[in-house]
Amino acid sequence: MSKPLRGRRPERQLDRKLWSPLTVPYFMRQRMEGGTSVECGVNNLYGLVLLARDVLTPDSTVIEIGSFKGVSTSLWAKLCKKVYVVDMQCRPKLRKRCQQWDNVEVLKGNSHVLHEQFEDGSVDGVYIDANHHYEHVYPDIMDYWPKATRFVAGHDLLTGDIGWLTKHYDPKGWECCEGVARAVDDLIGLENVRCYPDSSWATLKVTE
Repeated sequence: MSKPLRGRRPERQLDRKLWSPLTVPYFMRQRMEGGTSVECGVNNLYGLVLLARDVLTPDSTVIEIGSFKGVSTSLWAKLCKKVYVVDMQCRPKLRKRCQQWDNVEVLKGNSHVLHEQFEDGSVDGVYIDANHHYEHVYPDIMDYWPKATRFVAGHDLLTGDIGWLTKHYDPKGWECCEGVARAVDDLIGLENVRCYPDSSWATLKVTE
Protein backbone atom coordinates (compact mmCIF):
# COMPACT_ATOMS: atom_id res chain seq x y z
CA MET A 1 0.00 0.00 0.00
CA SER A 2 1.46 3.36 -1.01
CA LYS A 3 1.88 6.04 1.64
CA PRO A 4 0.55 9.61 1.26
CA LEU A 5 4.02 11.09 1.90
CA ARG A 6 7.17 9.88 0.19
CA GLY A 7 10.26 9.59 2.35
CA ARG A 8 13.39 7.46 2.58
CA ARG A 9 15.72 6.51 5.40
CA PRO A 10 18.72 8.82 5.85
CA GLU A 11 22.05 7.16 5.22
CA ARG A 12 24.29 6.97 8.26
CA GLN A 13 26.95 9.68 7.95
CA LEU A 14 29.54 7.91 10.07
CA ASP A 15 32.41 9.86 8.57
CA ARG A 16 30.78 13.27 8.99
CA LYS A 17 32.28 15.06 11.97
CA LEU A 18 30.18 17.57 13.84
CA TRP A 19 31.83 20.95 13.80
CA SER A 20 33.74 21.73 16.97
CA PRO A 21 32.80 21.83 19.79
CA LEU A 22 29.59 20.03 18.85
CA THR A 23 30.23 16.67 20.43
CA VAL A 24 28.38 14.67 23.05
CA PRO A 25 31.14 15.23 25.65
CA TYR A 26 30.71 18.98 25.11
CA PHE A 27 27.03 18.87 25.95
CA MET A 28 27.60 16.57 28.91
CA ARG A 29 30.26 18.96 30.21
CA GLN A 30 27.80 21.84 29.97
CA ARG A 31 25.58 20.05 32.45
CA MET A 32 28.33 18.96 34.82
CA GLU A 33 29.78 22.46 34.97
CA GLY A 34 26.38 23.91 35.75
CA GLY A 35 25.87 25.40 32.31
CA THR A 36 22.36 26.34 31.28
CA SER A 37 22.66 25.89 27.53
CA VAL A 38 22.04 22.14 27.39
CA GLU A 39 21.05 19.36 29.75
CA CYS A 40 21.35 15.64 29.19
CA GLY A 41 18.51 14.19 31.19
CA VAL A 42 16.06 11.45 30.36
CA ASN A 43 16.03 12.65 26.75
CA ASN A 44 19.67 11.79 26.14
CA LEU A 45 20.99 14.02 23.39
CA TYR A 46 23.29 11.37 21.97
CA GLY A 47 20.60 10.11 19.59
CA LEU A 48 19.71 13.63 18.50
CA VAL A 49 23.36 14.37 17.76
CA LEU A 50 23.43 11.30 15.51
CA LEU A 51 20.28 12.48 13.76
CA ALA A 52 21.80 15.92 13.29
CA ARG A 53 24.91 14.39 11.74
CA ASP A 54 22.75 12.56 9.22
CA VAL A 55 20.50 15.42 8.08
CA LEU A 56 21.94 18.86 8.94
CA THR A 57 24.43 21.31 7.54
CA PRO A 58 25.61 24.52 9.26
CA ASP A 59 23.27 26.45 6.96
CA SER A 60 20.16 24.47 7.88
CA THR A 61 16.95 26.14 8.98
CA VAL A 62 14.70 24.07 11.26
CA ILE A 63 11.24 24.29 12.81
CA GLU A 64 10.96 22.57 16.20
CA ILE A 65 7.38 21.81 17.18
CA GLY A 66 7.17 21.31 20.94
CA SER A 67 10.27 22.35 22.86
CA PHE A 68 9.32 21.80 26.53
CA LYS A 69 12.31 23.22 28.46
CA GLY A 70 14.48 23.93 25.43
CA VAL A 71 17.04 21.13 25.77
CA SER A 72 16.86 20.03 22.15
CA THR A 73 16.27 23.64 21.09
CA SER A 74 19.74 24.53 22.35
CA LEU A 75 21.24 21.77 20.26
CA TRP A 76 19.41 22.90 17.13
CA ALA A 77 20.50 26.47 17.80
CA LYS A 78 24.12 25.40 18.10
CA LEU A 79 23.97 23.35 14.92
CA CYS A 80 21.71 25.39 12.65
CA LYS A 81 21.62 28.77 11.02
CA LYS A 82 18.04 29.47 12.16
CA VAL A 83 15.56 27.76 14.50
CA TYR A 84 11.84 28.45 14.76
CA VAL A 85 10.26 27.19 17.97
CA VAL A 86 6.53 26.45 17.90
CA ASP A 87 5.17 25.78 21.39
CA MET A 88 1.88 26.22 23.21
CA GLN A 89 3.30 27.34 26.57
CA CYS A 90 6.84 28.75 26.30
CA ARG A 91 7.87 27.77 29.84
CA PRO A 92 10.37 29.90 31.80
CA LYS A 93 13.27 27.49 31.19
CA LEU A 94 12.51 27.42 27.48
CA ARG A 95 12.32 31.19 27.32
CA LYS A 96 15.60 31.51 29.25
CA ARG A 97 17.41 29.12 26.95
CA CYS A 98 16.06 30.71 23.80
CA GLN A 99 17.26 34.12 24.97
CA GLN A 100 20.81 32.78 24.86
CA TRP A 101 20.65 32.35 21.10
CA ASP A 102 20.35 35.06 18.46
CA ASN A 103 19.19 32.55 15.86
CA VAL A 104 16.09 31.27 17.72
CA GLU A 105 12.62 32.70 17.12
CA VAL A 106 9.75 31.59 19.37
CA LEU A 107 6.17 31.39 18.12
CA LYS A 108 3.74 30.72 20.95
CA GLY A 109 0.54 28.99 19.97
CA ASN A 110 -1.10 25.93 18.45
CA SER A 111 1.04 24.18 15.84
CA HIS A 112 -2.07 23.35 13.81
CA VAL A 113 -2.64 27.09 13.37
CA LEU A 114 0.90 28.46 13.26
CA HIS A 115 1.90 26.29 10.31
CA GLU A 116 0.12 28.86 8.14
CA GLN A 117 2.86 31.38 9.00
CA PHE A 118 5.45 29.32 7.11
CA GLU A 119 5.55 29.16 3.35
CA ASP A 120 5.95 25.80 1.65
CA GLY A 121 9.61 24.97 1.13
CA SER A 122 10.77 27.72 3.49
CA VAL A 123 12.89 25.56 5.84
CA ASP A 124 15.25 22.62 5.49
CA GLY A 125 13.66 20.45 8.13
CA VAL A 126 11.04 19.98 10.84
CA TYR A 127 11.38 18.22 14.20
CA ILE A 128 8.05 17.22 15.79
CA ASP A 129 7.95 16.68 19.55
CA ALA A 130 4.63 18.14 20.70
CA ASN A 131 1.47 16.24 21.68
CA HIS A 132 2.21 12.55 20.99
CA HIS A 133 -1.35 11.34 20.52
CA TYR A 134 -2.20 10.11 17.04
CA GLU A 135 -4.82 12.78 16.40
CA HIS A 136 -2.17 15.46 16.95
CA VAL A 137 0.93 13.87 15.39
CA TYR A 138 -0.90 13.03 12.16
CA PRO A 139 -1.89 16.65 11.34
CA ASP A 140 1.50 17.95 12.52
CA ILE A 141 3.23 15.76 9.95
CA MET A 142 0.71 16.67 7.26
CA ASP A 143 0.79 20.41 8.02
CA TYR A 144 4.57 20.75 8.18
CA TRP A 145 5.65 18.26 5.54
CA PRO A 146 5.30 20.84 2.73
CA LYS A 147 7.32 23.39 4.73
CA ALA A 148 10.49 21.28 4.67
CA THR A 149 12.71 20.80 1.64
CA ARG A 150 15.00 18.10 3.05
CA PHE A 151 13.79 16.17 6.09
CA VAL A 152 10.98 15.61 8.58
CA ALA A 153 11.81 14.16 11.98
CA GLY A 154 10.50 13.84 15.50
CA HIS A 155 10.78 12.25 18.92
CA ASP A 156 9.32 9.34 20.88
CA LEU A 157 8.76 6.82 18.13
CA LEU A 158 8.63 3.80 20.42
CA THR A 159 8.52 0.32 18.94
CA GLY A 160 9.99 -3.07 19.74
CA ASP A 161 11.86 -3.50 23.03
CA ILE A 162 11.80 0.21 23.87
CA GLY A 163 8.06 0.28 23.38
CA TRP A 164 7.58 -2.79 25.57
CA LEU A 165 9.60 -1.22 28.41
CA THR A 166 7.64 2.01 28.17
CA LYS A 167 4.35 0.12 28.19
CA HIS A 168 5.48 -1.92 31.20
CA TYR A 169 6.60 1.00 33.36
CA ASP A 170 4.26 3.74 32.15
CA PRO A 171 1.14 2.42 30.38
CA LYS A 172 -0.26 5.90 29.89
CA GLY A 173 3.01 7.09 28.40
CA TRP A 174 3.02 4.13 26.03
CA GLU A 175 -0.55 4.80 24.93
CA CYS A 176 0.47 8.36 24.14
CA CYS A 177 3.73 7.62 22.33
CA GLU A 178 2.21 4.72 20.40
CA GLY A 179 0.35 7.38 18.46
CA VAL A 180 3.65 8.64 17.07
CA ALA A 181 4.49 5.25 15.59
CA ARG A 182 1.01 4.83 14.09
CA ALA A 183 0.99 8.30 12.53
CA VAL A 184 4.47 7.90 11.09
CA ASP A 185 3.64 4.45 9.73
CA ASP A 186 0.33 5.56 8.21
CA LEU A 187 1.82 8.60 6.47
CA ILE A 188 5.41 7.67 5.68
CA GLY A 189 5.93 4.00 6.58
CA LEU A 190 8.20 2.87 9.39
CA GLU A 191 10.46 1.23 6.81
CA ASN A 192 11.20 4.70 5.42
CA VAL A 193 12.43 6.27 8.65
CA ARG A 194 15.63 5.88 10.63
CA CYS A 195 15.34 5.58 14.40
CA TYR A 196 17.93 6.79 16.88
CA PRO A 197 18.93 5.80 20.46
CA ASP A 198 16.86 8.56 22.07
CA SER A 199 13.73 7.40 20.14
CA SER A 200 14.09 10.21 17.61
CA TRP A 201 13.21 9.40 14.00
CA ALA A 202 13.90 11.00 10.65
CA THR A 203 13.01 10.61 6.99
CA LEU A 204 14.40 12.39 3.94
CA LYS A 205 11.82 13.79 1.56
CA VAL A 206 11.62 12.19 -1.85
CA THR A 207 10.76 14.91 -4.33
CA GLU A 208 11.21 13.27 -7.72
